[in-house]
Amino acid sequence: MTTTVVFAAYAAAFFVALWLLYRWHLSWYWHVLAVALALGVGLIPTPAPFVGSRVFDLVVGCLFVFLITWGLGEIFMHGRHRRRRSG
Repeated sequence: MTTTVVFAAYAAAFFVALWLLYRWHLSWYWHVLAVALALGVGLIPTPAPFVGSRVFDLVVGCLFVFLITWGLGEIFMHGRHRRRRSG
């Protein structure tokens, strides 16, 4: 797997998380849960069947980037969410 594929996958996870932050405003506890899940996913050891699997590492890395960006991004995006039009 090339570096370009890894960078593109992580960048896509990052920008999708930012877009979701901008688009929808959810309660604060969902963001706290996302950070907790990101830390859980990032800190658990790799299961034995997946040791050395590049695809598994890429999926876990993308999930971590998405969750940590979405969870911590609320601090910076608070008040900048897109308002829904009424009517």
